[in-house]
Amino acid sequence: MKKGFTLIEILFSISIIGILSSAGIAAYVKFNQKQILIQTTQKIVQDLRLAQSLANNNQKPDKCGDSSLYGYIFTLFNNGENWRYKISSDCGSVDELAPDSDPPFVNLPSTFDFIPSAWTVKFKVLKRGVEFIPAGKDSLEVRAFNQSRIIKIDEGGAINIISP
Repeated sequence: MKKGFTLIEILFSISIIGILSSAGIAAYVKFNQKQILIQTTQKIVQDLRLAQSLANNNQKPDKCGDSSLYGYIFTLFNNGENWRYKISSDCGSVDELAPDSDPPFVNLPSTFDFIPSAWTVKFKVLKRGVEFIPAGKDSLEVRAFNQSRIIKIDEGGAINIISP
């Protein structure tokens, strides 16, 4: 009797290895996409908390001069090419980018989509509340790779991530 493998046994083994490899690669790609969504959502929340902290501490930028500081504004919008956001102060007539907001606009990956399509949150100074534009839109749905996460801000200013 001959020792060794037949051609059919070798082809069968290679087929099984190929199937397992492709399943592993597909799982890795999906995991990687989920991590990109989580990290981007966390970065947005981190910057929302920065705006909130600057407002709560009444940290007035130099450009406000003698004007009163009313709060800090987080604005998310699509400029036609990609999604971006910025943090700016509200000093009445003077609109100044937040001191820690460098670069002035944060560009988001082009594979992302947001609901609502334009979202502004104003954190008023000294914990006087939160204002949303459009009014009543206290949450932002972050979508990418057929997955989504929701950033929700309650009336007291608590910022939470909800994964549906």
